Amino acid sequence: MIKEASEGMEDFHTRTLHWLVSSPIRGPAGEIYSWINPLKSGYIYPEIMGYYTKLLSYFYRKTGKGIFLERALQTAENLVTCISRSGAVSRGGVEYVLDSAICISGLIAVSRVAGTQKYRKPILALSSFVSRSLQNEVVAFKDGIPAHDNGTWSLSLGASTLKACIALQEAADFLGDGKLKELSDTLLERILMDCFRDGAFTINQEKPWIYTHPHCYATEALLYLQAQGYDLARYIDSSAEWLAKNQNEDGSLYGWYGNPGKPQEKQGDATAQAIRIWLCTNREKYKENIRKAWDFLKGLQAPDGGLLYNQGSQDVNSWVTIFASQAAWWLLHGPEPEGIV
Repeated sequence: MIKEASEGMEDFHTRTLHWLVSSPIRGPAGEIYSWINPLKSGYIYPEIMGYYTKLLSYFYRKTGKGIFLERALQTAENLVTCISRSGAVSRGGVEYVLDSAICISGLIAVSRVAGTQKYRKPILALSSFVSRSLQNEVVAFKDGIPAHDNGTWSLSLGASTLKACIALQEAADFLGDGKLKELSDTLLERILMDCFRDGAFTINQEKPWIYTHPHCYATEALLYLQAQGYDLARYIDSSAEWLAKNQNEDGSLYGWYGNPGKPQEKQGDATAQAIRIWLCTNREKYKENIRKAWDFLKGLQAPDGGLLYNQGSQDVNSWVTIFASQAAWWLLHGPEPEGIV
């Protein structure tokens, strides 16, 4: 344990979990919202329902506390109602491959800890959509038509897409479909070749911009795959070092690097993700980076336990809190890259 960084972490972690299971971020039917802000309503967010289900399944497995399984199952029940006929989940009228992949991961996680095959059919539908789309190098659809924009990280094949490898590997095992693993291997090779430059993942092959959130997504996939036996240490080490070199003195990470058209905002999500990456990579080497990052995140924690999206935001944010909660647990109990959310 890193003593300096872990001081007060039990309280930090407990408050994040209490917020996730008891606050209005979770609706009465298990739906999960993007954020809570009395001045700006959040929206129901299927991708984050996938993260939520996976995180609470993880904590049920680690603690045995029934409330985590209860909440995970309730959210899973709501999540399956969000799946379209094409096997996708959407946000703002756009069906996303990454969002759908995260939902696969969440449904598999709760299926395993609950010992149920109830969600096999929706997992198969989501997996079919993800694999079909990636085989055609499409990451999003609007009204059934591919939606592509090289200037937008979520609408182009690139760093963020690599995180789908986690779901593809998990689905290959859960469904017994080796072709999903083969697709994961192909995607890994493609993104490393096209987007990994000078220690960081660019948003896609065409743009040299680095958006730290999907850079971390890609690195999280590498950590998971390394835990499955893949030889990826040089990429992971370079990625962790890039994060350390670009960390601000107050412990934060900016959202964008190399893109002059974007404001320099200090992000809660990327900073929490960086902590998980440093803990998995070399916690002793990065102990000062971890300590400073925690100081920044503690400054984002609202009185009720959730974390703000970024410095200056009033959105008490679901996915920032999810990432930070797992990072806090890992700091206290040791990292588990194969369980990364």
